[in-house]
Amino acid sequence: MGAWGEDAEGNAALVGLGRSRRILLSDTLLAEYSDDEIEVILAHELAHHVHHDLWKAIGLEAVIAVAAAWAADFLRRAVGPVFGFAGPQDLAAMPLHLLGAGVVSVLAIPVANAFSRRNERSAIPSR
Repeated sequence: MGAWGEDAEGNAALVGLGRSRRILLSDTLLAEYSDDEIEVILAHELAHHVHHDLWKAIGLEAVIAVAAAWAADFLRRAVGPVFGFAGPQDLAAMPLHLLGAGVVSVLAIPVANAFSRRNERSAIPSR
């Protein structure tokens, strides 16, 4: 069944920046998990806060975004004159921008996934 059906799983997340930082717990988690299990889940989310995982993820995504923008501009500069594009403001160059940025974004997926897995493993609470 889907996420809203009987088989819905409990979820938790650390969200927000600064004073708006919160740990969100799904109603399914609160209803179907024991107090000890919820305590471990809260400890895991607090570990993300202590390790500054959100800021690290924002930094990684910023690097990927800059690399994607650079690739888009590089591709437009390299191939754009062949098609007679006037410059970055030329709307006809949009497919080149999307192709350049898309290639970098797709190539970055394994890096972002490995980074996320590392953060999840480091946030496993120990007793």
